[in-house]
Amino acid sequence: MNTHILISCLTIFFCRIIDVSLGTIRTILTVKEKTLLSALIGFLEVFIWYMVVKDALTGDAPAILTAVSYAGGYAAGTFVGGKLAGAIVSGQVTMQVVTSGRDAQVLDYLRSFGYGLTVLNVEAGRDGTPKYLVLSTIDRKQVRIFRENINRVDPKAMIMIQNTVSRVGGYDHAKILSAEDYHKAYEMYTAERKKGVFGLEKRLVPAFEKQFRITRTDSLKIMLALRDDRVEAQKNKRAAQVTAESMPARKGK
Repeated sequence: MNTHILISCLTIFFCRIIDVSLGTIRTILTVKEKTLLSALIGFLEVFIWYMVVKDALTGDAPAILTAVSYAGGYAAGTFVGGKLAGAIVSGQVTMQVVTSGRDAQVLDYLRSFGYGLTVLNVEAGRDGTPKYLVLSTIDRKQVRIFRENINRVDPKAMIMIQNTVSRVGGYDHAKILSAEDYHKAYEMYTAERKKGVFGLEKRLVPAFEKQFRITRTDSLKIMLALRDDRVEAQKNKRAAQVTAESMPARKGK
């Protein structure tokens, strides 16, 4: 294989990755009714195809190599586009949960994390067992945490997830992490502070993004909350020490 053919095959492969990835993002944006942005991405997608891939396909490379490069680039572009869409395209989903029974503790547990819930009484199952239908609109990146919280208190609950095109009003103050994850984040924060305060954000933010699968913005919010919690804990500890020191010593019998 000469250099010209190799360059042609690589051009087809990588350009297919780019334009298929753009096509995936464009489709998602179109569904979300972001028509102007999707139109701009569509222009870039077709421009890349016409200016680069079209010339490569009409070149003198062997047909089998061209086909493999084209198909491989399409497959890789589909994978990359899906990953990019999940990372950069924000959005909300509606969680529909049918509980295994009408246990108010399940609702209290979910509300303790800040989720806004709409609860309906339903009768489901062959025996007509009274249950709850719980509706909650959350950020797409919180789906995993929400499911873990549901399964922790009601493992038999049925969970349905639907994409939300838009939403007006409602309660939207859900916490970013579960209680266990927040405790783990606090331990990570404390351990990194012992190494030094300089560069703390640079070290922790990428670690939070990877560990908890959240955005950089959310990671920064967590760091602020952890700092406030640490300051509050130090104040409480100091207040307890002052109280203990101010108490008169107990005399022995």
